[in-house]
Amino acid sequence: MSRRDRLHTTRSSPFCSEDPEGIPANVHITTYVDEDDGYNNGSSDDSRHSFDEERAAPTLEAKSKNEYSSSQNHKYVQNNKPYISVVYLDHPRLFKGDSKMSALRGREKVADVSKYLERHKKNINFIVTKTFHCFQYANLEFVERLFHHLSLPDDPKVPESIRPYFFSLRTNSPPARPAAETMRILSEALKDALVAVTGMSHKEISHLEDATNMIMLHNSIYYYSHIKERTFGTLNSKEILHLSDLLEYMQLTNRLEWEEADAQITQGLITQEHMAKLYGPNQVLVTTENGYNQAYMLTKPPYSEEVGGDSRYKMPITLDLWSWQFNGSFYKKDIKWSLSWPSSAPPDEAIPIYQLEIYPLRFASSESNPRYMVDGTTYQQMHGTSSSPQDDLGPEAMKKEEPPDSSFVLLLPHEIYGFGMHDKKWRTLLVEHIKDIDWNEGAFDRLVLQHSKKELIKALVTVHTISAKSTDIIEGKGNALIMLLHGGPGTGKTLTAESVAELTRKPLYRVTCGDIGTNAEEVEKYLESVLLIGTIWGCVVLLDEADVFLEERRETDLQRNALVSVFLRVLEYYDGILILTSNRIGTFDSAFKSRFQLAIHYPALNVEGRYEIWLNFINGLSKTNPDVKIDDLKSHIQELAADKLNGREIRNIVRTSLQLAHFRQTTLDYQHFQQVIGVAKEFERHIDETRGYSDSDWNRSRGIRPD
Repeated sequence: MSRRDRLHTTRSSPFCSEDPEGIPANVHITTYVDEDDGYNNGSSDDSRHSFDEERAAPTLEAKSKNEYSSSQNHKYVQNNKPYISVVYLDHPRLFKGDSKMSALRGREKVADVSKYLERHKKNINFIVTKTFHCFQYANLEFVERLFHHLSLPDDPKVPESIRPYFFSLRTNSPPARPAAETMRILSEALKDALVAVTGMSHKEISHLEDATNMIMLHNSIYYYSHIKERTFGTLNSKEILHLSDLLEYMQLTNRLEWEEADAQITQGLITQEHMAKLYGPNQVLVTTENGYNQAYMLTKPPYSEEVGGDSRYKMPITLDLWSWQFNGSFYKKDIKWSLSWPSSAPPDEAIPIYQLEIYPLRFASSESNPRYMVDGTTYQQMHGTSSSPQDDLGPEAMKKEEPPDSSFVLLLPHEIYGFGMHDKKWRTLLVEHIKDIDWNEGAFDRLVLQHSKKELIKALVTVHTISAKSTDIIEGKGNALIMLLHGGPGTGKTLTAESVAELTRKPLYRVTCGDIGTNAEEVEKYLESVLLIGTIWGCVVLLDEADVFLEERRETDLQRNALVSVFLRVLEYYDGILILTSNRIGTFDSAFKSRFQLAIHYPALNVEGRYEIWLNFINGLSKTNPDVKIDDLKSHIQELAADKLNGREIRNIVRTSLQLAHFRQTTLDYQHFQQVIGVAKEFERHIDETRGYSDSDWNRSRGIRPD
């Protein structure tokens, strides 16, 4: 059983010296000591210790008296004092009563650092040096809020440099966060282990005072923490022991940062701050080159010439890769890949990992290929081409199945424009990758919804597809099939629209109404363009979260009234299938009642409904992931269905659990579901406890919906 003690050293000066040779350093030391070796002369060959040494910037020390004098000449005098060196067992911080000029320090002193280190030198495996900026710490926002501003002396000549003394800390501050960190590895076994598992060289491991190398180590150890079981076979027992100590130390000191990265990565997301953590050594990375998929092997952690923070690089980062080449013989070709954060994405916003220029193979999308509409005429119209498209082949030739001559196929272009129904963008597509859509007509039958409602929806969309003749006496009006699907989140509204598109073999054009805006004129133009495209391509148009257009008009809200009026007017002249979803039926404007041919309520899921959804997802996993433990998952469906989750939450849990299993490189089983559900329930419980009410209570009290 070992006891962990922390040793901290602080040296400070009463001056902020401008002379480089006069700048002192605050030193913070942490060491781990075995129980029977801590403060006696005993020693054990098997004891393991880590030793932190932290340095801080020079400090300016304010004295309790003689800080200034109010003599006639208004001289401001500071007391000279030699450097002080003190060793502590706790982490440096500021304490109650300190000013902004006080030095970081600890409470538990150790008399002699040299003797302490000499006593344990055989058992110290690594030394960590951390740099602190004492003055910057006092000015951090969360620390500055803890200070009380004292009254300044009534003297206009009080210099600016004295003002920081007139602050007093109301309570002890949190432990200081180091500005930088380096490490020195003393154990040869640990060096060998790090070279084996990180891909770093002996030279890089031996020079961890270099910030670039240190961040490489940080990111490597983070990646190693998720695959450590697979590397133990390559290490001896001493290497495993020493490496486990380093891992334990880094997990302890980086817990919050690593948990944040884990939360993103298990959802298939990443922010710029954590991007470098994705790239561990000996991973296969994938990218697209000239329209083709290409894979590379990553040989070492990413690195950068510039350091952006505690454990982050500035962009771009460099990846050392290799791939096989062939010139009659196979050979490895090394390349350096400069990877930047996507210019279109905010640095602090999490994006899907597969949107990076190059990313680990395990995050490659396993979903069906995106769907595109190929329509040259519409492309020309949307991009402002004034002249009609040139036709050198002729309409008669176009009607024939056979090409005009033998050379025709050879002369065809390898690229063509297509409109992505998933992201609303025109893209250049490789013709050889284009294929007919495999419609999922069985999706509608798997909807978890009352049979009578499903039958009614199916009847209306089927008949409308066959014959959409108008029953309105005014030409051009009343040809649309407009349906409203209303209910709480995750009850199947959006899935119904997607299933209708599959059933009718029509493209789904989805619009999230919250992204349209609130300017009535702009909204009208946008909706008209959406419905025009829907008419040209025969789409099922889904206006998701359409509450902003459906809310009841009020005399005092002219902007909202204009939006509702615009929406009512645009709807009258659409000819196609239009589906709107809403989860705020209590704020519904009565003028819409006659506009909808069908309105369907989606109640909250009961146990039977959740059971059916879980079963559908698990059956789907068996087709796309044959190594999943399907029998284990099915044996726990009743337990899974007992948790009050909606359909979207169930889908997210399945997806996150699958990504968690991929991240661990293990087979998906019930334990992964348990972990993800536990985290999700804790979050929901925390929200309810903080607010003092649940979502259902809120919706009922505000008359939004009865759930």
